[in-house]
Amino acid sequence: MVVVNTCTVTADASKASRQLIRRSVVDHPGARIVVTGCYAVAEAKAVASIPGVDLVISNRDKDHLAARIAGDVSDTRSVTQLPTRPRANLKIQTGCDEACSFCIVPQTRGELFSRSAGAVVATARAMVESGTKEIILTGVHLGKYGWDRSAEYRLADLIMELVAVPGLERVRLSSIEASQIDEKLLEVLASEPKACRHLHVPLQTGDAGVWQAMERPGTLTHLLEITGRAKEMIDDLTLTTDVMVGFPGEDEGAFANTLAVVELIGFRKLHVFRFSSRAGTPAAADPRRVDTAIMRDRSARLRQLGDELRGEWLRRQMGRRVGVLIEQAGPAADSTGGYPRLSGLTDNYLRVRTSGPAQAVGHTAEVLVASTGPDAVEGDIIGGLPLLQDRRGFDPV
Repeated sequence: MVVVNTCTVTADASKASRQLIRRSVVDHPGARIVVTGCYAVAEAKAVASIPGVDLVISNRDKDHLAARIAGDVSDTRSVTQLPTRPRANLKIQTGCDEACSFCIVPQTRGELFSRSAGAVVATARAMVESGTKEIILTGVHLGKYGWDRSAEYRLADLIMELVAVPGLERVRLSSIEASQIDEKLLEVLASEPKACRHLHVPLQTGDAGVWQAMERPGTLTHLLEITGRAKEMIDDLTLTTDVMVGFPGEDEGAFANTLAVVELIGFRKLHVFRFSSRAGTPAAADPRRVDTAIMRDRSARLRQLGDELRGEWLRRQMGRRVGVLIEQAGPAADSTGGYPRLSGLTDNYLRVRTSGPAQAVGHTAEVLVASTGPDAVEGDIIGGLPLLQDRRGFDPV
């Protein structure tokens, strides 16, 4: 059985989803092909008509997918257990009640829904027991966790429950809108050592007029204020973002404003993508199209700025001791003294490469940064293993 989880946030994502479905049919002859996800919701009939697709499951039923398909798997057949991941996602929320003019997600993901805190903590405990050390909280609209359940309990409260789980070393947030970042959340991130000092805050545009046309939640002014406040409160915070180019009506002046805001905030990593018209959204009917060649040029310029900002940040890590959760081990090499190549992340989202025993995977090591590359730093492990992650590991030598 093959389960294909699809996406339709852009035209390219829909195309990739179709290709993956067809490739799954070809690569796994005789298997049952089950398709779910947003493309399966937006184009349910088209997906069901693809030769070889046996079952289409909506996002509403996705959390019960295993139960839906369990009857097709013999209970006498052994099931291979997937290897433990030191870092793993934990979905705590789905649904969106915003109405960004370019986005199809609210139509495919439905209303806000938050898992109960008890269920989240129980899942986290089970993940830790299986070897997970860092949990990344995910959701369609992560910052609105709890809004559909309680007038009091919010994301910051959940984080405080999770950091109390024995054996869990880190809690990281995935993408969160600036409009849902408040002082309480920043206080938790600033004061709790297990809370990762990393915020991925979607920008999309740095121009107030385009922001309004996009019908983005909150305001650009608030985003500037809250990211500034976050940098003041949280030592060594890393900010990353998503930026769209070519939204209908974006002229060169508006794009220049986006470049200025990206540089002002100092994002350490940019996910840059071009506007993609989604049928059924207001922006799809906007006639003020931006030429494809112009969008490509703006994407390249924005990525160049992102590379410059990231490179500057990486160079500042030289000579520092950083705590790295080792995620994976590669083949050994003569240049590494016969040890495997290791790779992992710091709590503030710095990619670090080093070398050492394969048994280091799943442990937090202290690494002295000796060199930088285009997207990561390299160094040597110092001290013993395992080491508990703490903020002191980021002080300059």
